[in-house]
Parts: sequence; structure tokens; C-alpha cells
Amino acid sequence: MTTIRLNAKRHVLNETGFTLVEIVISLAIVSIAIVTLLTIFNRTVVTSTDSSILTKSVMLASAKMALAELDEKFVPGESEWEDDEKYPRYRFRKTMTETGLGTALLLQVDVEYEKRKIMTLENYVIGK
Repeated sequence: MTTIRLNAKRHVLNETGFTLVEIVISLAIVSIAIVTLLTIFNRTVVTSTDSSILTKSVMLASAKMALAELDEKFVPGESEWEDDEKYPRYRFRKTMTETGLGTALLLQVDVEYEKRKIMTLENYVIGK
């Protein structure tokens, strides 16, 4: 509380409130807190999106691998990148590699999301 005496008249003026310096300091503190919270929120959204892409990649690769195990002839080699009609941002490539263990082959399914490799799923299959 500030008491100001004006001249000799003995008038007392009581001023209550905040000074400009106090307001500027409080705005600076609030601004720092908001920037910190927005950074945390942004990182959370990015992490959630990455997790969603990875989960969908694993499920789609598992489905492609199951189809490859059922339908295809097991011939060593690499296929071209395939697009998926339902998921246009994803691409898949299957690779069969000899293992040297009789007729066992290594089946690999690579997954790309928007031209960026996300994962490779591997499984051993017995050649037919």
C-alpha cells in the first residue's frame, strides 16, 4: 500500500493495484509456462502419431506375411515395392532368402510409410 501526501493539505491518497514492472514480470512467467506446456503437448502428439504408424505397420506387415506364406511359391529373391489400395501411404516389399538349412527360407516383409522405411518383419518358412 502506498501513501502519498500532497503538499501541506494533509490529503492522503491510497493507491492499490500492481505496478507496470509487476505486470511485465508476471506476463513473462506466464509466457514461459505456456511455451513449456505447448512444447510438451506437441511432443505428445508426435509420439502418438509415430506409435499409431508403427502399430498399423506391424498389423499390415503381418497380414502381407500371412498371404505370402499361403499363396506364393517360395522362390528366393526380392519383389518390387507394392502399394496397398486401402492404405495408399504404405508400401511393402517381400524378400525370400536361402538360409542354408535345407528347404528353410527367411521371409522378410519391409514396410515403408511415405517413402520412409518403418520396419522389417521376418519369419522362417519351409520351402514347398
